[in-house]
Amino acid sequence: MRLIKRLNSVLRSHKPISEDDWEGEYAEGRWKYLSTVPELAHYSIIIGYLNYFKPGGAILDVGCGEGILFERMAADSYSSYRGIDISENAISIANRKKNEKAHFSRIPCQDYRTEEKFDAIVFNEVLYFIEHPLQVLKHFEQFRKQDGILIVSMFCTPMTHVLWGEFDSSYKILDEVKITNKKGTSWICKVYTKDS
Repeated sequence: MRLIKRLNSVLRSHKPISEDDWEGEYAEGRWKYLSTVPELAHYSIIIGYLNYFKPGGAILDVGCGEGILFERMAADSYSSYRGIDISENAISIANRKKNEKAHFSRIPCQDYRTEEKFDAIVFNEVLYFIEHPLQVLKHFEQFRKQDGILIVSMFCTPMTHVLWGEFDSSYKILDEVKITNKKGTSWICKVYTKDS
């Protein structure tokens, strides 16, 4: 519910959240609720997709926050795990959880550069906070292996319905699912492959 309120605030103001605001919100613990049971289903779906489509793969988690997705994954289910986020506070927390196969960096997603290629790139509840989300997906194409996948999760709002239309016309959908928790919050998770 907090995420919905935050997103509605962003939509009303028509501007993205500033880096300082992200730092403040993570410092205040405003995103801790993402570790609670009502948020579990969409994380579990993402992990299921990773294990099915790219078992033991190299994963890039864009907008990884405090590393909640990473924390829920079995260490033998990936060969490497890279997480990036705009918040230094979030990355500091994620780095406390890492193992020898994981690395977390503070960097705005549009500034990310690497020679590394990934089997799966995950955008979990992040694209609606970014200006030009389709351009961001296209930017990350260069970091995806030839047979790599993109996994996108967003909760259901009129805005995300529009974004899904943009994404669906640019990529081939391998699978999708809608999840609704006990509170009535719904998410859609999709797995995309090469441009359609």
